[in-house]
Amino acid sequence: MPFPLLQQLAPKTTLRTWTAPLLWLTLALCLAQLPEAGHAASQNSTQSVHGEFSKKKKSTKVKQERSASEESRSDRDRRLYRECKGRANAGACLGYTQKP
Repeated sequence: MPFPLLQQLAPKTTLRTWTAPLLWLTLALCLAQLPEAGHAASQNSTQSVHGEFSKKKKSTKVKQERSASEESRSDRDRRLYRECKGRANAGACLGYTQKP
């Protein structure tokens, strides 16, 4: 037995029965050492290094503009059905080998 002291304390138990509680204890001790920075800031505002609060910026949605040379969705579907006839149903041809 690699741990004789453990064997003296609990002679009928094995190391395997002590593994899970030791792991939980280690995890609890590690979590106790972490700073509680996640609890300090509120959801809508963050605190900067100087102690000032600032509002979080809301994300803006960027609209994709289509170029003049881009094909429409229906044109792309027709082209893929035409090009993928007789090919394997994989890659770019996935779902375009047979008409629905």
